Amino acid sequence: MVKKKSTTLLITIIFFYFVSYGITLFNDSVFWDDVGVVGMDSETILEWHNMAGMPYIGWLIVALSNLGAVGYRILSFFVFLLCSVFVYLILNNHKELFNKWDRFYIVAIFSVFPVFTERLLVIIGWYTIPYLLFFLGWYLLTEYYRKKQKIYRILSLLVFFLSFAHNSLLFFYGIVLIDIIYYEREKLTNIKTYLKLLYKYLDFLIIPIVARFIQTQFDSYGLYKGYNEITIDSLFKGIGYSIHSLNDSFLNVIIQVATPMNGIYMYGVVWIITIVISLIILKKHNDEQTNKSVLLFIYGILTIFAAVFPYCAVGKIPQHIGMYGRWQLLIPLGASITIYYGIKLIASIIRINIKVQTLILTYLITGFSFLNLSFFLEYQLDHYKQLALIYEMKNNKNVANNNTFIVVDNATELNAKNRTYKFYEFNYILKQAYGNPDKLAIRPEDTINKFKDFKEFHNYHFYEYEFEERPEYMISIDARQTNYSHLDILKLLYYEKFDQKKFNSKIQNLLELHVKKL
Repeated sequence: MVKKKSTTLLITIIFFYFVSYGITLFNDSVFWDDVGVVGMDSETILEWHNMAGMPYIGWLIVALSNLGAVGYRILSFFVFLLCSVFVYLILNNHKELFNKWDRFYIVAIFSVFPVFTERLLVIIGWYTIPYLLFFLGWYLLTEYYRKKQKIYRILSLLVFFLSFAHNSLLFFYGIVLIDIIYYEREKLTNIKTYLKLLYKYLDFLIIPIVARFIQTQFDSYGLYKGYNEITIDSLFKGIGYSIHSLNDSFLNVIIQVATPMNGIYMYGVVWIITIVISLIILKKHNDEQTNKSVLLFIYGILTIFAAVFPYCAVGKIPQHIGMYGRWQLLIPLGASITIYYGIKLIASIIRINIKVQTLILTYLITGFSFLNLSFFLEYQLDHYKQLALIYEMKNNKNVANNNTFIVVDNATELNAKNRTYKFYEFNYILKQAYGNPDKLAIRPEDTINKFKDFKEFHNYHFYEYEFEERPEYMISIDARQTNYSHLDILKLLYYEKFDQKKFNSKIQNLLELHVKKL
């Protein structure tokens, strides 16, 4: 019976995970800085990351870019699923603290909390490997707690060290140190016992320091001079930015789930799935009270702070707009613990029964899943806009016969996450249309001279361009339709895979291109 219940919960988590991220497996487009890595020569990628003071990351991105956009997205899909597995195993090794239902809800929310949609991007893909290693290292540490075998301790230290390739995990690692204190809590009776604990786990305290020291030996230079530089002033500002991030990347996400998403039909689907799964769960769920909700709620809040502060300390505020969500990587764990135990606390105060708790939690998980789907459908529409742009530019004589353009994008409603295309994305699209990196597209507020230092880098896609005094033409991009529903985008996806003729017809009528001589 227990095995049957566990299987049902596992299937439920996998179902929500596929609703959230399954759509990404069909997207073979490139976005933002991906135009500088997918299909790019390894020398360019390595040079770029050498400038940023991260040569070791350059090699990882070379490996990921060789997979191509779809290959990387398949890898990313399973890497993040594996992260959820390790979170479950970590919680499972703390059975005295987390019962079966605690583990289910925390892992379910962790798996689908709708932040870091940039997991789609190859250029951000290197984040995912240290992220996975971090949770693997933590799991190995909890195995050491249980089995007291030194091999688990050594492996944990090694894996943690490798995970610190991502700087933000150095600070996030503090939540693991809290876990060590919790595990040894019964032995901590006075200052002497705390000093013994310090000595016992000295290797776990030293390992992030060693990792950081090694990182500081690689200086940033060129276009990345001063990249991610930390000052005393930035540390203090980081605290305020972190509070701002708590609103943008946590509270606002919950608020979005409480409102109808892209039409009443999607809201209705969310509620139907919520009710069905709630009924399934309630057949198996008996209420189990815990007196640890307050401490775990506080731990959840601290974990969110640990997730955003490293970014905020260098002036990077995690938020769901443009590509700033790439700094939301570490938020899901703290969010899942905070949400779950926040609801438990509220339920104990105002006496909400288990049926209502289950309905609330299931609604949130369902809503998070469909919000993810909504975000990734935006990327799908963005992908179709790129295909339409390639078609329109390829078939315009003024674009074909000239090389320098001002681009005015009036079709930003078709862009994912309210983002704006960078100049090198337009260059890439022009290169896709004509096969040569000899055209330059800039924004109205830019001057040609601004880009002279960028030409030599192949990842900007205009390295064969011959500089001219001024732009020759203005390209205005307009959308024939802006209010695409989720169903409209899913239809386009269906046509793309199963009816190429109709798909081509739709793409050719997606945009209007107006090219005017200056």
